[in-house]
Amino acid sequence: MGKQLVVWGGTLCLLLCGACGDCGSKSKRTGSDRTTGGPATAKTVVTGRVKLAPGHSLPAYSLEDMERKVLTNARRGEWPKGCTPPKLADRRPVQLTPDGYLKGVMVGATGFKTASPRPPKVHDVTIEDCRLTPSLVVAVKGDVLRIRNNVDFPFMPTFGPATVARTLMPEQKFEVDLDRGGVESVLCGFTAPCGRTDVVTIYHPVYALTDSQGRFRIEDFPPDQPVELNAWHPLFEANKIEFTAELGEIKEVELVVAPKQRFTRVDAGTKAKGKAGGPRPGTAIGTPIGADSE
Repeated sequence: MGKQLVVWGGTLCLLLCGACGDCGSKSKRTGSDRTTGGPATAKTVVTGRVKLAPGHSLPAYSLEDMERKVLTNARRGEWPKGCTPPKLADRRPVQLTPDGYLKGVMVGATGFKTASPRPPKVHDVTIEDCRLTPSLVVAVKGDVLRIRNNVDFPFMPTFGPATVARTLMPEQKFEVDLDRGGVESVLCGFTAPCGRTDVVTIYHPVYALTDSQGRFRIEDFPPDQPVELNAWHPLFEANKIEFTAELGEIKEVELVVAPKQRFTRVDAGTKAKGKAGGPRPGTAIGTPIGADSE
C-alpha cells in the first residue's frame, strides 16, 4: 500500500492518519473531561462549504478510467440493454451547484493530537442503472464495504488490486473488510462496465462529504488546538486551511479547490495522463463506459 500512498500525494497521506503519531492506533478522546473518561460537556462543530475556484469548469475522468481492464487484448464490454446510455456526467462525479459550490468532495482534518472514536460502519455501494453509486466513499479502518447488484445483468465488480473478479447476479452482494488505509476503487470488467466508485479509507472519523448544496458538517471536531482542514478529491488539487476551534464552538469555514489540469480536457476513449498524484491506470472507481450521450 505504501506505493499507492506516494502516488496520491502528501496531503492524502496526512488525511489517512490525521492525528499526529497516531496512524493505525485506536483513537482517544480529547480535552480534560474526555481523557478521564467523563462525559463531554460540549461538542465542537465545524461546518462550511467547498467552492470551485473561479475560472474553472468541472473535471472528468477518461473512459478508460471507468472500467477494469483485465486483459490487454480484450475488447471493452458492451453497455447492457435496458440501462440509460452513458453520459459525460457519469465521468464527472463531483457536481456544481448554481452558486458555484461542489457536491461530493471529501473534507478531512489533519494535525490534531487525538480524536473521538466511533463504532465500525457498513458502507453500501450498489449498481443501479448499470452505474455504481455513490461515486465516492470515505470510511474508517475497520469499516465494511458492501457491494450489491440491483440490475438484471451479471456484472463482475472488483475492489482494489484484486486479480479475480466475482460475478454478481441480480440482487447478489459481497462484502469487503476495509482493514488498511489508502485509496482503492470498485470497477467492473469482462461482462460490462458499471462505472466507478472511489473508496478512501482513513484512520480517524474527523471528516465529512459535501452535500447537494456543497455544504459539510463535522461533529465532535478536535477542540482547542491548531487543526488543518483539507478539501480533497481525486480529480482536484487538494487545498487546506488551518484554524483553532474552541470547545463548544460552531465554526463556519470555506475552502476553494481547483481541478487537476490533466482532468480538464479528457477526450472520449483516452486516458488522462500526467505526473504522479492522480489515479493510476486500472485503479479508478464507478461510472459507466462507452461513447457518451449528451
